[in-house]
Amino acid sequence: MLNLSENIKQVQESQQKVHDSLVIMKYLNERQHENLDRMNEIIQRMLELDAERERLIGGAKNDNL
Repeated sequence: MLNLSENIKQVQESQQKVHDSLVIMKYLNERQHENLDRMNEIIQRMLELDAERERLIGGAKNDNL
């Protein structure tokens, strides 16, 4: 009987570890999505700034003609 009780305890501990791991994985997944969203915002802003730079360079070239 002790063996069954010990097995039940081990299963419960394993279930708790799995649960804890899933909670951590969920948190990390959410953070990853936040980081990807932020990276996309940064890339979009870089593209906007690059387009503005090209526009300004083009305007400066026209002024020199």
